[in-house]
Amino acid sequence: MGRIIQNAVKDITSDTYYQSTHVHDYVEFEHNGQNHFIDGGQEYLRRSFANSDQIVDWSLYDDSPHDLIKRRMLWGTYGLYGDQQLKWVPLFECTTEHLQAILRTQLCISRSTQLLIIEILNDRGIEVEAPKNEND
Repeated sequence: MGRIIQNAVKDITSDTYYQSTHVHDYVEFEHNGQNHFIDGGQEYLRRSFANSDQIVDWSLYDDSPHDLIKRRMLWGTYGLYGDQQLKWVPLFECTTEHLQAILRTQLCISRSTQLLIIEILNDRGIEVEAPKNEND
């Protein structure tokens, strides 16, 4: 198993994703009237939840199959106007306009996330070239 690149779970009953993004990022959520949590960010996986058949591990590792990473990588959004509560959504499910806006406005995203978004757009028939890397 490789290095953790995403520490997340999905509640399949509500189609809601929960993600711990950094070490000691303790994220609590309620499911069926019980409190649960995930923790650890990209350093370790720590979880507590019952009814594990309704909570699905959505974690990714740097050696996960590429297609799995492309379909499961999450993006945190605050809505079109930034006035909503943080919601995690798979990049793959974001609209084309949303992905284009991410590339245009989020200049600090990792190169791997940038390339993943470009690949998703290219798969949709939207031609986007990867910007030059300083090392290219």
